[in-house]
Amino acid sequence: MPGSFVRRIATAHNRNMLTDQDIRAAARLLVVQRGVCAPSHAAMRAASLLKEGNQRGGADWLRVKLAAENLIANETANAG
Repeated sequence: MPGSFVRRIATAHNRNMLTDQDIRAAARLLVVQRGVCAPSHAAMRAASLLKEGNQRGGADWLRVKLAAENLIANETANAG
């Protein structure tokens, strides 16, 4: 049973890119966890995945990086 679940998840990931909503949610969580270091953390994760040959994963983490940068910029602008 667990194997079929893993296959379903892998198949779904291979067919679909993460949505913008998924990326924003990941960026929000990363900013909560890492603060202003969130974009750097996302960039390191992207680089690691790209080095391993995981193009889609790397691209997704680069999208998270940009979203985190935007969140931090908006929070900074709203705070001042």
